[in-house]
Amino acid sequence: MRTKFFLTFTVFTVLTLQVSADVIKIHDFEELKKIGKHPDFPLDSNYELADNIDASDSRNMNDGKGFEPIGKLLYGTFRYYIPDSAFTGTFDGKGFVINNLYINRPAESNIGLFGFVGIGGIIKAIGLSNVSIIGDLYVGGLIGASSNGIVANCYSNGNVSGRGSVGGLVGSIFGGQITNCYSTGAVSGISYLGGLVGSITDDDSEINFSTITNCYSTGSVSGVGIIGGLVGIIITSGFTNVINSTITNCYSTGLVSGTGADIDGFIGVFFSDSEIVTNCYWDIETSGLTTSARGEGRTTTQMKQKTTYIGWDFDNIWAIDEGEDYPYLLALGKTQTPTSVIGNKIIRNATVAPVPLIIIKNKTLTIKSTPNSELQIRLFDMRGKTLFRFNTSGSGSNSFSLAKIPAGRYLIETKENGKRVGTAAVVLR
Repeated sequence: MRTKFFLTFTVFTVLTLQVSADVIKIHDFEELKKIGKHPDFPLDSNYELADNIDASDSRNMNDGKGFEPIGKLLYGTFRYYIPDSAFTGTFDGKGFVINNLYINRPAESNIGLFGFVGIGGIIKAIGLSNVSIIGDLYVGGLIGASSNGIVANCYSNGNVSGRGSVGGLVGSIFGGQITNCYSTGAVSGISYLGGLVGSITDDDSEINFSTITNCYSTGSVSGVGIIGGLVGIIITSGFTNVINSTITNCYSTGLVSGTGADIDGFIGVFFSDSEIVTNCYWDIETSGLTTSARGEGRTTTQMKQKTTYIGWDFDNIWAIDEGEDYPYLLALGKTQTPTSVIGNKIIRNATVAPVPLIIIKNKTLTIKSTPNSELQIRLFDMRGKTLFRFNTSGSGSNSFSLAKIPAGRYLIETKENGKRVGTAAVVLR
């Protein structure tokens, strides 16, 4: 049998006019697992969610590896690949949410709900809540890697980690569109890390380009180097006679930290001869950073004012509670954060996790354990040094002074019954 390869290129008029054939309804987690694994659920078909899905059982799958991503990059590169292994169909979430997706594959790349999306692939109108995803390279909450795919009206929250090209929503994109999307939670790894997307790449073919429009990230991002609040690294061809990748009308607010170089509030590293970032902003206070390869830094007060966002459409696309919160997308409603951790901003006096309840106020840590649980709390600095640790069992309330810990930015990890339920960024004053 002759092996097929795709030379990918972006023709958005073709992609957006894709005509749906028969639609396969996905009603539950059992059916979701079959996409790309069962002959009745091929990778090039059109799918719709029929309800919210609880994916908690993914923790018990595949000897602890969790859910197996939909679509793979079996051979080749993002430009040349075997199309039969990529997801090239349509997945319409219809506004439903997949909860508690778990993937633990630290030795594997292209990791997310969708591992690899190829040309023609469309993912839209889906929410992912409370994900816990670990991979190697090209790791994202929704998609590990996308080559000329389209993502619209989606969000992801939870914890995503890997070695490189790690993003809260998408690990890496090579051409394609991300529109009206956001991510919250925590992203961690070594390099090429972004709150929304880890890495964006064009090539010298002059035909592959990516667009990110009307998106935001509020999640913390931590690692070694080349880290940004929205995108870790952008590499574009910079040709003046073609359309280059663009980022337009986006913002980020999450705490950004790293031990190496190129740690920036909005974009970590930017390689292009063209100015492709327009009307984009980051919060210089909550990010802890006043520098970025591109974008415009603003104070928290300014970020909560409509007048800051030049050229944004607050009639049809965006909304804002003036002076109270950051902008949110009308199509998706107010920003959804993980149920087990608030990892989307610098926390001074706030509840860190609802269950179990952890509260930091005036440098006092209060832990309210839930019944029949064993709880482990660890506070550590950005280099991983543990400064405070507490273990408890059963229910009750315990308070501890953090007065002896120097002021600064830290991370607090929560484990319940041996399983990590969240990691949040904390600032002690």
